[in-house]
Amino acid sequence: MKHPIGLLTTVFAVMLTVMLLAPVASAQQTLRVTIPFAFTANHQVLPAGSYTVERQVGTWAPYLLLVNRSTGKVVGLLIVHTAGSDRTIARSSLVFHNTGHKYWLTEVHFGYSKMTSQLATQPKPEPELAKSDKDSTIEIAAR
Repeated sequence: MKHPIGLLTTVFAVMLTVMLLAPVASAQQTLRVTIPFAFTANHQVLPAGSYTVERQVGTWAPYLLLVNRSTGKVVGLLIVHTAGSDRTIARSSLVFHNTGHKYWLTEVHFGYSKMTSQLATQPKPEPELAKSDKDSTIEIAAR
């Protein structure tokens, strides 16, 4: 008779452990940011506005969810490459490539971590702008 009780106790302990560890395994980091200009992320043009960026880890690759804060709708699923660093990133921010008239989201930095998320799709130089020196990088702080 003790064997079934011992088995049930073991099964219950395993289930409890899995339930307690599940939130840790699915933990995500979230940033809130207001972007004052229209921009492109993974070939999708998005308007200026307030967004939430959520870092997710899928079974196939890490990705970011871009959520419009005013509507609560997911407006982008951004495939990223993560790059580690030997130093901790001090503050959260989004980095944009700017050609003078267009902005492309290229990187997302999550503060107090050692990981940078680079978007898998990067902007290609436009032929008419390749000759100019107007290309720059703009970083917007996030919280």
